[in-house]
Amino acid sequence: MDLAIDFAGALEGGHLVHLVSVAARGVLEGTEAEYAEALALLRDVLPSDPPESYDPVPYIEAQSWVFARTMPDNPHEYVLLRRSTDWREHLRFLLWIRVHGEVERFKGRSYRYRTVGQFRYWALGPDDTIINRRREPAPPAPL
Repeated sequence: MDLAIDFAGALEGGHLVHLVSVAARGVLEGTEAEYAEALALLRDVLPSDPPESYDPVPYIEAQSWVFARTMPDNPHEYVLLRRSTDWREHLRFLLWIRVHGEVERFKGRSYRYRTVGQFRYWALGPDDTIINRRREPAPPAPL
C-alpha cells in the first residue's frame, strides 16, 4: 500500500480513525492481528466523524478561548487540545470544520471555515489541533 496516497485520502475525507490507522501502519511493526486489535481499541476511544448536523455550541461555550497576542494584524482567539475541557469533542469539532467547512483562501493558503453564531472557526494544517476563531462583523441592518 502506498502510505502517502492513503494518508492524503484520509486527510481529504477527514476520517480520524482511518487517518490514525494509516499513520500507525507506517510506524508500527507487528502482525495483522496485532494491528487489527490496536485499531479496534482506537475506534472505541476516538470520536466518530461528525455529521453536518453536529452542534458544537455546548463545546464552544465550555472553552476558555485565548487571545492570539502574536498576531495583532489578524485578531482572533484559539483553544489548544491540551487546554480543552473535552479532548474528544475538541477533535470532533475540528473534524467537523475540516469535513463540512467552506474552503477560503487567506494569505495565499486554503483553509476550511465554519461559522457558528457570531464567530468564524478554522484550523491550520492537517496535523494541527488548534481551533481558531474570530468574531464576524454584524450584518447590516435591513432598510
